[in-house]
Amino acid sequence: MCQRLSTDVAALRGDWMASAGNPRSGSVHRQLIDALPSQPVVNAALVAARLKVDERTALRGLDRLTSAGVLREVTGRHRNRVWVAEDVFDLLDETQASIGRGKGRPVGPSRHLRKET
Repeated sequence: MCQRLSTDVAALRGDWMASAGNPRSGSVHRQLIDALPSQPVVNAALVAARLKVDERTALRGLDRLTSAGVLREVTGRHRNRVWVAEDVFDLLDETQASIGRGKGRPVGPSRHLRKET
């Protein structure tokens, strides 16, 4: 199960890279893509601290990945915004469900901040 999850995360990262236009190595966009599997809920201050960039640069990276469909802004505010990489939670839900099915237990989805459509 761990090997499959690792493979799925790598594939997800590849999808994000393609969606973001294959950002160059070392760019804030690429570093953020690399960080999202382990930190799928972020804000500008967290990204700035983790990537050692200023908040303006962090916001540009967050905005670019939002435009690419990698992230979704969930607060609807202009300040103190929060972004979510929903694909990570979807992947974890799928993994959780497959573990539950293997043990004969019903498993529901996680309660992440998915916007209902």
